[in-house]
Amino acid sequence: MDALNLTLQIAYGYLLQNATVVISILLAFIVLYGVMIVKKLALLDGQCIKTALLAGGFFWVIFIVTLPTMTQSSLAQVTYSTDWFMLLFMSFGYAAIGATLMYPALRLFKSAKQN
Repeated sequence: MDALNLTLQIAYGYLLQNATVVISILLAFIVLYGVMIVKKLALLDGQCIKTALLAGGFFWVIFIVTLPTMTQSSLAQVTYSTDWFMLLFMSFGYAAIGATLMYPALRLFKSAKQN
């Protein structure tokens, strides 16, 4: 239970430390999905979802490779299972953000192309 408490405290500290980034991402979500709603586009499009998921997988691999360098570390220093779990899940989180931001952009580009 102490490990979960520590993880939540680290996540909360990260949120406080990066509040401007978190707010910027939330604003991007609101704007992109808001434009989709204002243009009365269908919120689900299979082709755009597939493309966004493929891009998310690509982002995940890129973040696995680059995240240690961004934190002034290296993949050689990722030795323990906890390190690997943190790296994989942090990379997945960033990739998920990228994919969910990419989806409305793809949907908007597709609708602009059709018009």
